[in-house]
Amino acid sequence: VASYAEAGNYAQLQSDFNTCGAITSTNDLKVLLSDLMGNVQGTIQYNNEHSGVMNVTDICATMLQSTDYYTNFKDLQTQYRAANGQTCEDASYADTVAYLSNPTKDANNNARPWTYQTCNEFGYFQTADSKTQPFASWKWLDLQFSKDLCFEAFSRWHVEPQVGWINQEFGEVHIAGTNIAFPSGTIDPWHALGVTNYTAALPQATEQSVFIEGTAHCADLYAPANSDPASLVYARQVIAGLVAKWLA
Repeated sequence: VASYAEAGNYAQLQSDFNTCGAITSTNDLKVLLSDLMGNVQGTIQYNNEHSGVMNVTDICATMLQSTDYYTNFKDLQTQYRAANGQTCEDASYADTVAYLSNPTKDANNNARPWTYQTCNEFGYFQTADSKTQPFASWKWLDLQFSKDLCFEAFSRWHVEPQVGWINQEFGEVHIAGTNIAFPSGTIDPWHALGVTNYTAALPQATEQSVFIEGTAHCADLYAPANSDPASLVYARQVIAGLVAKWLA
């Protein structure tokens, strides 16, 4: 993918990933790459939370089905479009900005409030800057791309996220609250930002981390299933026990 992008061979990428429109700028390219990377990110984040949907094992099986890894990756993205009910892949910067900047209340558009929080508070920009992750060659997905979206979507926003204030206001991983369970999964990439069993001791005795082996994002919030690993079953029991104790 990076080789075609570097060479400016956008027509090949349009064909291979069935984009909804022509890639006419570097920003269009960035939107396509962000979507392709996001598909994989989503599977990792929500691994095995729903039966019948793609999981990490499926990604590995497709990516290792032959030694032609580019074709394997194309096949993987075709699977995502089929699973998501998409007929084509988004590659329009203009459409992305229009979607994120639309202030109309829309229960189906959670991207706008999440992006606002990222731009204004959290700084949770998902880039390909790190050399230790699989999309490191996608240099177009840098921090500036995320900042550009903030600028375009929120009235020429140019302020850095107020990460220091947010951490001070809410206590980051040293939250001084009471009667709080902090569940997270070892597979969920977001656990690195949460309270786990290896972060510092919590200020209050009634705060407890519940670090769940082999699970992903918010697994404990779903209804129990026969396929749940023993660690998740146990975690729910721990959380239920804590709540029962607090309410007693």
